[in-house]
Amino acid sequence: MKNTWTSMKCKQKMRITEMMFNSVLEIYKEKGHMPLEEQYEHIVRDIFPKCNVQKLQYEDLLSVFRRKQKKFAQRIELHGVPDSKPTKDKKTDAEKLAKKRAARKRRRERKRQKTLKEEMERYRDYYDTFCFLDEYESDDEQDELKFEREEDLPF
Repeated sequence: MKNTWTSMKCKQKMRITEMMFNSVLEIYKEKGHMPLEEQYEHIVRDIFPKCNVQKLQYEDLLSVFRRKQKKFAQRIELHGVPDSKPTKDKKTDAEKLAKKRAARKRRRERKRQKTLKEEMERYRDYYDTFCFLDEYESDDEQDELKFEREEDLPF
């Protein structure tokens, strides 16, 4: 069973293509022009051991490299020679700690909101029917209010 370029995973293809481009870019920086046809085999011979794809054939890799030459040339022509990859700024211990604290705070707040929401759902009926009196009213006053309310009813 032959493992061709098309059956490889996309991530593997991207990694190998990037290695190809970097090799072409080195030659372009040194000599000022794209590599010649005679140099293709030498470039692929250098890249092939780094691929770590067990069943990939050398001939397949060489044919893919030849196909991609036009795209590499266009990429360099459009965007120029790319600078080296920018290094990531390492965070200090204080910044890492602040980030952890903020994450913990967000988690606590989400948990508090979740429990509050569950509590509201559990006692939803109670909250809808709950009422309280501002002032204490005697029984006589309550009876009078009750009679007044009954008189206002239409039935």
